[in-house]
Amino acid sequence: MLADENAPTEARIEVAQAADALRYTILVITRDGAFTYVCPGSGTVSVGRGADADIRIDDVKASRRHAIVHVGEAHQPCAIEDCGSLNSTRLGERTLAARERAEFGVGERVTIGTTTLILQRGTRDAPPQRLRDPHAFRARTDAEHARADRDHTNFGLLRVELDPRSSVASAAGAVDLARKQRLERTFDDCLRAGDVVGTVGPDHFGVLLPATTPEVVEGLAGQLRRELNERGFVHVMHVAFFPRESQIGLRAADAEALIEDAPRPRSVSSEGGFERRMAPMIERIARGEINVLILGETGVGKEVMSRAIHEGSPRAKKPLVCLNCAALSESLLESELFGHEKGAFTGATQAKPGLLESAEGGSVFLDEVGEMPLSLQAKLLRVLEQREVLRVGSLRPRPIDVRFIAATNRDLGAEILAGRFRQDLYFRLDGIALSIPPLRERLDELEPLALAFIEQACARTKRPTTPRLAESALEAMRAYAWPGNIRELRNVMERAVLLCAGDTITLDVLPAQLVAASPSASFGRPMARPARAPNAANAPSALNTASAPNPDRIETGLGRPADERERIVAALAACSGNQTNAAKLLGVSRRTLISRIEEFDLPRPRKRGEPDEP
Repeated sequence: MLADENAPTEARIEVAQAADALRYTILVITRDGAFTYVCPGSGTVSVGRGADADIRIDDVKASRRHAIVHVGEAHQPCAIEDCGSLNSTRLGERTLAARERAEFGVGERVTIGTTTLILQRGTRDAPPQRLRDPHAFRARTDAEHARADRDHTNFGLLRVELDPRSSVASAAGAVDLARKQRLERTFDDCLRAGDVVGTVGPDHFGVLLPATTPEVVEGLAGQLRRELNERGFVHVMHVAFFPRESQIGLRAADAEALIEDAPRPRSVSSEGGFERRMAPMIERIARGEINVLILGETGVGKEVMSRAIHEGSPRAKKPLVCLNCAALSESLLESELFGHEKGAFTGATQAKPGLLESAEGGSVFLDEVGEMPLSLQAKLLRVLEQREVLRVGSLRPRPIDVRFIAATNRDLGAEILAGRFRQDLYFRLDGIALSIPPLRERLDELEPLALAFIEQACARTKRPTTPRLAESALEAMRAYAWPGNIRELRNVMERAVLLCAGDTITLDVLPAQLVAASPSASFGRPMARPARAPNAANAPSALNTASAPNPDRIETGLGRPADERERIVAALAACSGNQTNAAKLLGVSRRTLISRIEEFDLPRPRKRGEPDEP
């Protein structure tokens, strides 16, 4: 069905979205991650290492113009053509001859060096190519302006200016594909389906928000600003809204004029107070070459800080390669980190460079480095000392130039004493240490962070109004230990927005562990807050009970044992039945908790290996 040119804009948008749903997409899997390229309705897509390639892959085995994907119209099949590459193109298990063209079916794989391309049929869930060229964006904005002037509707306009440290273009002018894809994904995560993004200048981007209100414009701008900061894009944002009183009756205004008329910068840095305070130090650290060790509990933002250090360094134009040392087995971790030669082990059908090699000139972020096996710690130490790597199955070391940023939630001093971490490796990684405090020690940031997450969740779910936080909910949040830190806070707020039916987030839409922490739900007194989260690796052996003169006694208060029973059940549920952690959460001794469990005839958690009751 073709769209009528005189049809309403919304109808044409729906038709365009339906057409996009039928387009082919190409999933591109590289050493640094994966992204999806949305193909045009017809024509060709070039693949290669050159700056002018549609799909640019940073692979030493890729030619500047390596291959071409011929996109079939409608339901016609696609084809892949080798462009006379030096290292050939593989379609499935078959190697294409130079200049050979073969049918490229949905689900089939094309291999170019260490990069894999998988053809897929597009869906509405496929990430769109958000960035339009300047002429298309200007034309779309002019059309929206004309429609708003004619139909007396409103629209918003944002301009995002990236700092040179966050540029999507390299020093030579080539597009940094990974960073461009990350920027597009950020726009896609924050904006509505009908919003339009375009390039309006080098590292300058315009965002058109059609048919909206000032409140929605401010909300979307705030969410986009926070996500850009969180994902490492240093930027300045300008916001304009049509009509303003000075614009009523204005007949001719293009995108450029509206953007230039926008107010001056709203934000250039992260929203969080801790991040603001740390910004000058991070900037100084980023300029150097010294290794950095980031300490902090799970969920405090260690990866965000590592990205900020990389983006602010002279290595920002080169890759930042991240590896979670706790996510892989020892054998896979060694192969991923150092690479392997062909035939080094079963399944090694070709040589593969490791992450350390692929980060050449850039930075390597080793998350959860405290989980690394001792055997690999020795090999990593040799890399740090000699600045060269030895692939699995190789006899020849290869020089590398990378900066190491490591992070852990473990107490490495204790790990060294226990013999689980090498002291010499610790000294090498600990060029300078940055400690990120847990959320419970930054309670001044709790409310603004929670409100920001609520706004983001409302924007994602297209909720027309933003609920406020009840004081009782805030009290519970301030009393809670937040073992998952900022990550847990984000999840709790997203859950609350989904469950909240009214205009206020109250205790009844918060998880059980927060309700248990609420002073209003306590046993006649505020609950003692743990000095450390019960599940933290560095949890103390004894609870700080200064606020509870007799920690072995639970005040039932007002003669309501039902409340006490409910709190115990909630605490046990929050701690997955672990009585020790539940007692810490309640601020009492384990012996007292067990006594109350027996008194209320609550089911005791089974010990490991204990058979089920008949």
